[in-house]
Amino acid sequence: MDSNRPLNIKKFVKLFVCTFLLLLTACKQEKETRGEVTIVQNELTSVQDYVNLFPNKVVYVDVWASWCGPCLKELPHSIDLQRNYKDKEVVFLFLSVDENKSRWEATVKAKEIKGTHVLANEHVVHDLEVNYELRGIPRYLLFDKKGKLVNANADRPSDLSVRSIIDQKL
Repeated sequence: MDSNRPLNIKKFVKLFVCTFLLLLTACKQEKETRGEVTIVQNELTSVQDYVNLFPNKVVYVDVWASWCGPCLKELPHSIDLQRNYKDKEVVFLFLSVDENKSRWEATVKAKEIKGTHVLANEHVVHDLEVNYELRGIPRYLLFDKKGKLVNANADRPSDLSVRSIIDQKL
């Protein structure tokens, strides 16, 4: 019976890896695209999980909410920044900490915020608070093409220096 034990462990590991890959693939497919707005289902549990959905791309994360005045003031600059990188390997991930889903959706539509959107669940909010020391919004995070955090307090879209930082990571 002991001779079968390594075989059972190998089977378990293979089964675990296959299950994980299947779930990852399912999460990638759980997207709803409306024109240039992509809403990603909020079933993942960390910012890094969402960043990992975009391998080999620079990811600029915009943490915002529909009720946040400074966040809304930055939106035109975010849209301009997106246009600047339209055909580049950059993803703009809008991570909302709204508690009101319909208000969030209405704001995305009314402000015509193109890009990839996530309504953060409690796990992601906790991750932001603990691992990124989120204390207020708007807040911007920048990840390189390998998914590594470059800056947990990246410049706002209205600050032109953010472009040179993104350019360096391309």
